[in-house]
Amino acid sequence: MDDRKKKPQEPKEDQVTKETEEEIEKWMEQLSQEGLPKGKIIRVKMPKRTPIFILLETLLMFLINILLFLSLTGFFEWAVYESILDLIYFILIFTGIELILKNAIHLFFPKLIIKSFGLLLMIPPFVALPLGLFLASSWVHMHSLGLLILSFVILLIIRSVFRNILINLPRRK
Repeated sequence: MDDRKKKPQEPKEDQVTKETEEEIEKWMEQLSQEGLPKGKIIRVKMPKRTPIFILLETLLMFLINILLFLSLTGFFEWAVYESILDLIYFILIFTGIELILKNAIHLFFPKLIIKSFGLLLMIPPFVALPLGLFLASSWVHMHSLGLLILSFVILLIIRSVFRNILINLPRRK
């Protein structure tokens, strides 16, 4: 039998963090060699995305998107649909696509999320909207492109404000 002990592997997130820190150190050395003043490195840990966190995020996104889309559609009338269920199907498709893309980005590109300061996570809603409209074209028909864009921008702003409020709520211990 082989009595060698296997060295425990570091989690992928720690490995990505170390690689990113090494790259930043190299950049800082290059800047100091060029005569620029040495900057300060700030370390930010990305939160762990556990299955419970992903489930809660999914439920929260479905709830927020349904409430906001229904209210904005009633206010701006950007879409034509036969029943309220048709619009809810579109919202579920849109939210599902957005969450799949967002989780794929978190899984495959955590380093780019850090480098882009989270702006990479703004791509999924912009991809999910036209794709959702295409997939739900038998239920929801776009009435006005301008009102759709306005509703979508308002949705993104209100949703980000709402999520920031929820994140910063004091938690009981």
